[in-house]
Amino acid sequence: MRPLAVLLAAGGIDITPSASGLPGSSTLIQLVDGLQFDAEIAAIAAMIISAAVWALSSHSNNYQGASRGKVALLASGFAAILIGFGPALVEALFGIGQAAH
Repeated sequence: MRPLAVLLAAGGIDITPSASGLPGSSTLIQLVDGLQFDAEIAAIAAMIISAAVWALSSHSNNYQGASRGKVALLASGFAAILIGFGPALVEALFGIGQAAH
């Protein structure tokens, strides 16, 4: 029995994503847009809270709290970058996958 990848390559199957392919696709797109917006709001709130923790901990000579505030600020900033860059990253990886034959 041949592996699935060999069968798919031999069959010449061409898959192209289409928003009109299934019913409810527009609803799923709206859902993902809403989730991305909520994630952005959460990242902004996390940045504000972690910056406040960093500032208050630094002024009260709490070095452990200040360190955790810095790490949380960097993590929430990285999360915001991934949230914004996520769709483009998925498209780029999908394009790489489509190019591999």
